[in-house]
Amino acid sequence: MAIMEEIARRIGYLEKWVREHAAFEPTNSTCLVYQTGGVFPIPDAANTTITFDTDEYDPDDLHSTTSNTDRITIVVPGVYVLTANGNFTKAAGTWRIIYITVNAAIVSSQSVTGSGNVFNERLSCSTQKLLAAGDIVRMDAYQNSGGQLNINDPRLGVTRIS
Repeated sequence: MAIMEEIARRIGYLEKWVREHAAFEPTNSTCLVYQTGGVFPIPDAANTTITFDTDEYDPDDLHSTTSNTDRITIVVPGVYVLTANGNFTKAAGTWRIIYITVNAAIVSSQSVTGSGNVFNERLSCSTQKLLAAGDIVRMDAYQNSGGQLNINDPRLGVTRIS
């Protein structure tokens, strides 16, 4: 019995030391979402929020594939890297823009005017941002070709870095 009491005493000291000295960091929350079909239609001259039906990874449940699929909701506060990208269908002389928004405010974007070449236009934007628990990150797109254009392989990601 003396051995069990000694083990319990030492575990108590260890627990006390951990409480006083160890600094535990919360999880480095991360999430990357995309469209399974790879294509999302963007109507002419209208800001459009992209929805996502698949998680590449989402260990902290920041995104739902069944409700509010347009957002990543931050759980752990901290500084995050936010990234968005997609490949617009070609269209000469038109604007294509992607945005990252946090709580509906634009925090990063990239735009391009269609050159009329045979290639699709790949857009990508990123930023670092201090986010709070409950903040909502979205990806929006805009184009003004005179008709619907597709954004192919849209992706939105967040990764907590501190």
